[in-house]
Amino acid sequence: MIKNCINKQNTRKYFNTLILKLSNSYLFINNNNNNNNSNNNNNNNNSNNNNNNYNKYQINSYSTKPPKYDPPEEKSNRAIKRERQYSKLLTLPGRNLKQQLKILKDNPIEMLKKVKEETMSEFLDVELSDVGPTTIIGNENLNEKEIKEKQKEIKKIKNQIVFPSSPEETSFDNIYKIDCLSKMNFAIHEIKKEKLIGLDIEAIEMGKKGDISLVQISIPSGRIFIFDIILMGGNQTPFKYGLKEILESKKILKIVHDCRRDSEVLFHRYQVQLDHIYDVQIAHALVQKKVQGNVPIRRYGFSELIDLYTSRKYSEICVDIKFKVKKQFESDPTIWGKRPLSKDFLDYASLDAACLLPVYYQIKPKLQTNFDRRFLKAHFGEQLTYFKDSIRQLYPRNLI
Repeated sequence: MIKNCINKQNTRKYFNTLILKLSNSYLFINNNNNNNNSNNNNNNNNSNNNNNNYNKYQINSYSTKPPKYDPPEEKSNRAIKRERQYSKLLTLPGRNLKQQLKILKDNPIEMLKKVKEETMSEFLDVELSDVGPTTIIGNENLNEKEIKEKQKEIKKIKNQIVFPSSPEETSFDNIYKIDCLSKMNFAIHEIKKEKLIGLDIEAIEMGKKGDISLVQISIPSGRIFIFDIILMGGNQTPFKYGLKEILESKKILKIVHDCRRDSEVLFHRYQVQLDHIYDVQIAHALVQKKVQGNVPIRRYGFSELIDLYTSRKYSEICVDIKFKVKKQFESDPTIWGKRPLSKDFLDYASLDAACLLPVYYQIKPKLQTNFDRRFLKAHFGEQLTYFKDSIRQLYPRNLI
C-alpha cells in the first residue's frame, strides 16, 4: 500500500479510500469486543462513539487542503519595454555604466532622489609639518631623513563648528571666516553639498609669482566662506585639505569673473588646475554680440556688470565699498598681505563673491541655444589655459 502511495504521488482520492477502509476495520473490531464484554446498552453508546470517531477521521481527511496555485502576475507593456531597454543598455561597454544601471533597477526613484548627506568627521588628520613650524623639539641628534619622517607623522585636530562673523568685523550677515585648519572641514563639508558656487580670489600680486591672500566662495543659500590663506600658512596647506578638490571638481560649477589671472596663480604657485567654470564676463560679451552683431566687444568690469544685472540699491552699495577699497589699494599694493584686515576689506571680499550668483541668474536664460553653448565652452576653456604657458610672454586681451 505504502509503495503504491509513493508511486502515485499522494493523490487525494487514494488517501480518502484508504482512510475509509481503516475506519471500517476499526469499527468491526470494536463491535466484537463490545459484544463479548458489555451489555446491549453499552453497545449502543459505543456505536455512537465509533460513529463520531469515524466522522473525525473523515473530517480530518478533508481538512488538509492542497496548497493554492498562485499564477504569476502579468507584466504591463511598460514593464516589458523597460526590461528590453535595460537588457540593451547592458550590452554597451563600460563598467561604471553597468553599475549605475543596476543601482537604478534595484532602487526605487524616491530613494535615489534623496541625497545621502555625509556626516562631518570629528577629527581632521593633518601632517605635523602643516600644523606649525618645521622645526621639531629634540631634533638635534636626528638625521635629515628622520626629521622628514617625523614631520610626516599625522596629528589629529578636532574640527570646529564655525559661526558667522560679528557686525564689528563685517557689515553683512552669513560671513564665515576660515582662518585655521580646524575650521576647514566645516566649510568644505558645507560647500560640497552644492552644485553651484561663486568664486573669487584676492592676491597680493597676481601672476605666476603672486601670493594668494583670500579665497572667497559663496553658495546659493546666501552664506559666504572667506578662506584666509595667509593665516593658514600662506602655502599649499589649505588647498591640500579640501580647497583643491573643490576648485578642480567637475561636479561643482564655479561662477567667476575674468578668471585668467586667478587660474594663473593657482596653477603656477599652488598646483591647482581650475576646472568647470562659468565666466560672466564672457557670457555678457556674447549677449552684447547678439545685440550689436559680430563685432569685437570690450571686457566689462565686475562693477559694470553689477550695475547692469542687479537692482539699483544693491549696486550702489557695492560700488561705494569698491571705490573706498580701491583708493587704499592704490596707495599700498601690499595691503592684502597685512593682518588683521579692516572691515572695509572684508566687505569688499565678501561682495565680490556674493554678487556673482545674482549676475549669473540674470545672464543664463539669455544664452540657451546650441551656438551659445559651443561659444561659451570654447572661450571658457581658453580662459583656463591662457596663462599656463610658462615660456612665452602673456598679455591680457581687452577684446572678445
